[in-house]
Amino acid sequence: MNAGAIIVMQQRRAAERCRELAALDPDSARPLEELRIRKSFAVRSLIRRRVLIDAGGERFWLDEHAWEQVQKSRRFFALAMLTIGILVIAGAILLEGT
Repeated sequence: MNAGAIIVMQQRRAAERCRELAALDPDSARPLEELRIRKSFAVRSLIRRRVLIDAGGERFWLDEHAWEQVQKSRRFFALAMLTIGILVIAGAILLEGT
């Protein structure tokens, strides 16, 4: 498994843990230890993107709207890369035939 896949997996797990423990607003924020989330590169990235929000005292909650935006961005990027790949292959096939 590559590093990108590991990061995505860790971020999904962090979002799932917040949902499971209902850490979805500042009043229900919890420490990462209670959420059983390590402050890894993947989690720090979610904090920087304001997906996991510090409510003070190192207690975090999941901004579900921001999480959905991150997931939409990833889907768009994957679709764009797939489209580019298909176009490159189609171009190679067309050029080979000439």
